Amino acid sequence: MWGHLQLLLINAPEELLRPLLGRMTIRDLWQAQDWMRIVLARFADDALPIVLDAARRQPSTCASLLMPVGGAPVAAMMAGWLRPKTVRPLAEQWFARHLESAVTGLTPIALGKPGKARSEAENALRRIAAQAGRPRVEQAASAFGPGVAAALATVLDADPLEALPARIPKQPTWLNPAALPRLLTRADSAVPSPMVPDVVTVLALSSLDDRYAGVQVLRESFDAGILAAFARALFEQWRIAGFPSKQGWVLDAQGFLGDDETVRMLSPLIRAWPKAGGYRRAVNALPVLAAIGTDTALMHLHRISLKVPSKPLRAQAVALIDQIAEERGLTSEELADRLVPDLDLDADGSRVLNYGPRQFTVGFDETLRPFVSQDGVRRKALPKPGAKDDAELAKASYDWFRVMKKEARAVASDQVRRLESAMVSQRSWTPEIFTQVFSEHPLMVHLARRLVWTAQTGGVSIGFRVAEDRTLADVEDEEYTLPEAAEIRVAHPLLLGADLTAGWSQIFGDYEILQPFEQLGRAVYAPTAEEMSSSTIRRAEARTVKTTKILVLESRGWYRAAPEDAGIQSWVCRDLPGDQTLVIALEPGIIVGDPNFEDFAEQKLGPAILTRGGYSWQNEPDGDLGALGQVLVSEILRDLEWLVS
Repeated sequence: MWGHLQLLLINAPEELLRPLLGRMTIRDLWQAQDWMRIVLARFADDALPIVLDAARRQPSTCASLLMPVGGAPVAAMMAGWLRPKTVRPLAEQWFARHLESAVTGLTPIALGKPGKARSEAENALRRIAAQAGRPRVEQAASAFGPGVAAALATVLDADPLEALPARIPKQPTWLNPAALPRLLTRADSAVPSPMVPDVVTVLALSSLDDRYAGVQVLRESFDAGILAAFARALFEQWRIAGFPSKQGWVLDAQGFLGDDETVRMLSPLIRAWPKAGGYRRAVNALPVLAAIGTDTALMHLHRISLKVPSKPLRAQAVALIDQIAEERGLTSEELADRLVPDLDLDADGSRVLNYGPRQFTVGFDETLRPFVSQDGVRRKALPKPGAKDDAELAKASYDWFRVMKKEARAVASDQVRRLESAMVSQRSWTPEIFTQVFSEHPLMVHLARRLVWTAQTGGVSIGFRVAEDRTLADVEDEEYTLPEAAEIRVAHPLLLGADLTAGWSQIFGDYEILQPFEQLGRAVYAPTAEEMSSSTIRRAEARTVKTTKILVLESRGWYRAAPEDAGIQSWVCRDLPGDQTLVIALEPGIIVGDPNFEDFAEQKLGPAILTRGGYSWQNEPDGDLGALGQVLVSEILRDLEWLVS
């Protein structure tokens, strides 16, 4: 509840309050982003000092109050917020909305007394000119007269390389320039050793949020691969020194100089850092992957958003993925579809490895595990190059397979999981997207061929599969053409029905097609009418199960609730669409630090309760299972039946 002062500002007569506003100091900013909006609407400019003070003290929550307000004081504050990454997007939106007001407010500051405010104003004006066009800035400043216009031109024309801070960062004590890779320019001339520290200084002057112009000079002068290797070597020296926080810019440097090899270096570290006390470093590394921005980088970022043990770190990665997807006009799952690498495979999903006198063909099994065959016979492993092989060709093929195998291992489990999840959620694709991301994708086609799909148009659903030659075939093994308006889904056996499931099973058996997960052989459980109209499932209620089975349940999309007093986790939960959660109470519960503790080896289950807003000890049934759909309820029942089996 708001305090007395807040209620006074909202309800007291305006004629009494208005003269006092300029002398007020609001110490309690709890929920200020809500009630100050009302105060600003009531008193307009007279309330601005209060709002500016709140935004200055608590920008994370109060900065948005200034979005509809123009003027020099707000422009000056926004100019300072172009650096901190937490409020920079809001400041950029403000400048786009209040361009003329920003220019007229910042121009006197940019031409005034040297100092921090002037530097921030100059930087903001140059940003506005770069984004909106210099003519718009000059037009907005024309009211000041020709003398000011000429002075402003000097600001806009200033060499960005001369925009240096008052204090140049010192060289790190751990830096060993001689151990860094040689920097060869695009003209094949080497940077002299005494100049290497200058390159390091350019990087030290930069961050992901505020990149010094010298970085672009480096990118234009050197090959991208050379710069990426240089940045990785610098990172390695920083790592050996214990990751001193004063040189956190080394991590940012990976973002604007790194490549896919940098991603492969950083990704396992990001996963490991939270457990080693480096959570903040892991969080700071996520935008680095986003800044590298290659499909490989975004794929690893998406993988982190799904699989790292640290829930807060996952949440940070999810927010980044959602932001990137939104910028591309996609959902996060649609973005993930497009990030699956083709691993440099040929269009047919294979690749011939040429050793000269010997050739080997790369293939993939039902779990996307790569293998090689020679003359149609599968080998246990790709042989190392021998004396009779072409040394150059064989080495290139062997090295490619080694890297590809590692990358395929990282991709495989994610893609199998995503397809199984898509079957459960009944996610759909258009024929065009299905063709792009599955049937014609060099890697994903290997999974697509091992599943039954359905195409639904006008309420009619037809099952089909992707044949070896990439044509489509129905359950009669006749060629099938996708209707243009079809919705493509991974077929669930509950919706296929027993007869069609048996028919497809026969075809897959005849062709000896193994599936990446249980599809045609999946156990299905039809919910009763009572269950579909209820918010509670009682099939497992009062049953006793081993704690180890609860732990295994986590691999099926469930999770244990946060520990209560004495570190006891008293619920196991599964998040569902519509901000709903299925919650099962555990008695006596699981000890968070010792889940296998002997006295807690078994758990008595409560009913499965559908609720909203996450779990709590006050869980109340809310909603009905019928809204989730038959497939999802069948999957929930499948988990419960497995749990008590």
